[in-house]
Amino acid sequence: MDPQVDKNEHFRHLFLFEFNKGSKATEAAQNICAVYGEGATNERTAQRWFHDNARPHTANLTKMALQELGWEVLPHPAYSPDVAPSDYHLFRSLSNALSGVQLEDAAALENWLNGFFASKPPAFYKRGIEKLPGRWEEIVNNGGEYIID
Repeated sequence: MDPQVDKNEHFRHLFLFEFNKGSKATEAAQNICAVYGEGATNERTAQRWFHDNARPHTANLTKMALQELGWEVLPHPAYSPDVAPSDYHLFRSLSNALSGVQLEDAAALENWLNGFFASKPPAFYKRGIEKLPGRWEEIVNNGGEYIID
């Protein structure tokens, strides 16, 4: 490798090359290590890079249907700071239910979560989904500013 080229920058170019040719993160890390030696990079670094550069998910059928209906498609950021995930119906309930709960390990957490989700009736989830348009409308009417309840 040319000593004038920063190693991290060089690897970013390699990740971009692998990404553009359609490789998965694991495959990209393996290909780079095959050339530069074991430990040159790792799967986690590749996954982080691929995640940060992911293409937006848009289905052609959905695009066509929206166009036929004449609906305006608004851009949606990968992360929307106007409504934090903790503000959504499900997560508020989950946060309240978790208050004071202590779990020993990941298996206990998984069991607890499965029980929590199973204990909620379908109407709970329906009500949360039905509240979303009104919540989004509040934010739009507030100029995109965060709303504290």
